[in-house]
Amino acid sequence: MVHADTILESLVTACKDSPFLPGAVTYSTIVLDSGGDHSNVQPPVIEFSVELLEKSQSRNTEKVGVETNGGVEIGYIYEEWFDLRVVAEVLTVAGTDYTHRELSQQLRKTLYQFDTHGMAHSLPDPDTVDDTLDGISWVFLDTIEPDNDFALSPSIRTRQLSFQVGFTHQFRTSEFDIDHTVLDTIDIEITANFVEEENTDENDDGGEEYEVEYELVT
Repeated sequence: MVHADTILESLVTACKDSPFLPGAVTYSTIVLDSGGDHSNVQPPVIEFSVELLEKSQSRNTEKVGVETNGGVEIGYIYEEWFDLRVVAEVLTVAGTDYTHRELSQQLRKTLYQFDTHGMAHSLPDPDTVDDTLDGISWVFLDTIEPDNDFALSPSIRTRQLSFQVGFTHQFRTSEFDIDHTVLDTIDIEITANFVEEENTDENDDGGEEYEVEYELVT
């Protein structure tokens, strides 16, 4: 099952495997605290974080399958659609070998491989080598925004790249301890009889008319 965190880890995997990005980059899927626990992290850094996660209102939750155990139904499988907005922030230090402008372009080139309007490759599965991530509906690259506020950290240069991901998430009713009872089933046979009636309409084109009678047999 796909979660927002799984997608962030998939993006990190794609960047690590990219021929465009240097191996010196440190990747993070959390917002780093430069003055606390993460003060020892050295730039350049690419930080992926979730800006927005919302359930798609254009589709209802749908039942897509049945859970079974030993051939016995124990629950249902449902699927939901989500829209995820991700921000990738590139952080570099002035005077080093890496610039935020160059890295942001290399990052965009890397992610363009997975853009639905681009090369449309599948995102990699972060847990399985050479496998792809299931449940991704689309990936759209959005904007690149520079950070022009250097008042608090004059030596740090940043640039943000945002993009959107549509994905599906499945859940099973057995995970929520919902009782699942299967009612007795019955066989239903429907038969149809065609009864021809005389046409009395003077304006009719003369075509034949039929009346259909249905009979339900259990």
